[in-house]
Amino acid sequence: MKGANPCKLTIQAWIESIPIATLAVMSEGAVLAVNEPAAIMGFREESHISDFLPFNHPSLIEASMTQAFDSNERVVIQVFHALDHQEYDIAFSPFKSADLEVCIVVITRSHKSGETMERLEAGHKFITMGRLSAGVLHDIRSPVQYISDNIRFVRESVSDIVRFIQAVRDFVSQDEESLLAQRFAKILSEGDIDYLLSEIPPALGESQEGIRQVRNILDAMKKFSHPGLDKKEMVNLNDTIESALTITHSEWKSVAEMKTNLDPALPKIPIYSDEMNQVLLNLIVNATHAVQEKKDVTGENGIITITTKHRDREVVLWVSDTGAGMPRSILAKIFQPFFTTKKPGDGTGQGLALVHSIIVEKHGGTISVLSEPGSGAVFEIHLPTTDLDKLQDGKGV
Repeated sequence: MKGANPCKLTIQAWIESIPIATLAVMSEGAVLAVNEPAAIMGFREESHISDFLPFNHPSLIEASMTQAFDSNERVVIQVFHALDHQEYDIAFSPFKSADLEVCIVVITRSHKSGETMERLEAGHKFITMGRLSAGVLHDIRSPVQYISDNIRFVRESVSDIVRFIQAVRDFVSQDEESLLAQRFAKILSEGDIDYLLSEIPPALGESQEGIRQVRNILDAMKKFSHPGLDKKEMVNLNDTIESALTITHSEWKSVAEMKTNLDPALPKIPIYSDEMNQVLLNLIVNATHAVQEKKDVTGENGIITITTKHRDREVVLWVSDTGAGMPRSILAKIFQPFFTTKKPGDGTGQGLALVHSIIVEKHGGTISVLSEPGSGAVFEIHLPTTDLDKLQDGKGV
């Protein structure tokens, strides 16, 4: 190996002595050296680390390695192997010398007994609860519906009563001297009819509006609690946004004004409904926290704006806020797993990493963010209007 880097030869000899899958990876992701167990898994020198990874969410692996380089600290994640259906621990350890900077990646099967089963059981529990809650919401919606119908009936009936009372008043005013007219006048006076007639209609109107809001919340919860299909569905993103705003109303109502500019001509696009629900929830909550952070300083509410637009073969979504904003150093890391600017206990650093994974890996889209300190932030998402998987198979959508 004439002319070979001595440091590389040392690393190669070192990792070959390790009995578990180990490889050395350059900062840009190029594989510098692999040992025999790693080669059996499919890794090759001079390939890219993501070329032979049979694990879910390859972007999580690349981002974790980047985090290890940036922090100069060991990072460990747990991923699911798509072929043997086992969980693996992947450890990223940065190694720097005067001649070389690499990340030593060690891949081992997880030895945390029962953790995979516990996660599967937890997932099953949430799916079951989702199905049950969908049924409960349906049961709640039925009495809400007949309460609404009854209020509507009473409201319409009040109009007839008002006309009757007005007719009695006319009778009284035309024949004030008769005994019957005097009795009617006394009844109208003692019953405080004027007050009741002025208060009952608006009270019924407010009740009907409250029932409408409850029904909207129930409909939104039903959409979000219903287990999604394991395949893409043709969905209008505007409808998903409206449901997300209803679900998150309690989060942003006291700190921000919510504005929407939704394209009425937006076409349906193929998406995984559950995942897209999660994207919208994370982005809205993230914007709310940014606005809250600024409000803590200024005392003023902010503005969150959600916009959609149809462009050629894609749908574009913008989620902007007038919150605290972020410096460029944070923007470079915002989609990295486990990166968070919140204090310990307030954030896990996985929300925006999950959003990035869903948009890019699951839907073949793109996501970017623009922000400056004190000037808020704008998240921009592009989603294809056609199913890329079907197009690659030569099929229509």
